[in-house]
Amino acid sequence: MKQIVLQVTILLSVLTASIYAVEGHNSPPSNVCIIAFRDGTALWREGREVVLAKGMNKLEFSEVPLTIDNPSIIIRSLTEQKNFKVVETGVLTVSKSTESNAGKGTPSTTQERLEPSAKLFASVLTPKSGRHQCELLYKVSGLQVTPRYIALLGSKGTMDLMGLASINNGCGLAINNAAIYLPVEATSPPGAITP
Repeated sequence: MKQIVLQVTILLSVLTASIYAVEGHNSPPSNVCIIAFRDGTALWREGREVVLAKGMNKLEFSEVPLTIDNPSIIIRSLTEQKNFKVVETGVLTVSKSTESNAGKGTPSTTQERLEPSAKLFASVLTPKSGRHQCELLYKVSGLQVTPRYIALLGSKGTMDLMGLASINNGCGLAINNAAIYLPVEATSPPGAITP
């Protein structure tokens, strides 16, 4: 009888530890790449490392923009490309106050400053347990990038083009260590000379 209880206890502790590792692991974003369009939207790509158990896993990512377009979310595993299945994705916007008081009832003060944040969640199915390098792709709004170009005329008929950009960040997340790309527009502004 003691042996059965010991085996069940060990099994439950292993299952609990693996479930905690899956739900609790949230690496910061890496290799962030943003393609900003003129209409204030952008395609956002980032890398995340997650620890997954074999079977169904629930993932939760913090440090994501508030303005994610929910239907545009794509998650893929770079580690297990063939058999990694995304069952469900979504975005939840919460205030810092709500998050810190979860399960404690209503906050006692009404003057508390509410700072919203977003969490991206997903249910994924994988046959391979362990660390997975994942890629998250989604569309965001509220990121206006205005390019400014300066033509520098040099000697001997040469010209250098220097580019600057103004960024109006309304997506709800500070952008650090990200590569921002501006696609070339096919249309010319009025009065432009085209060959």
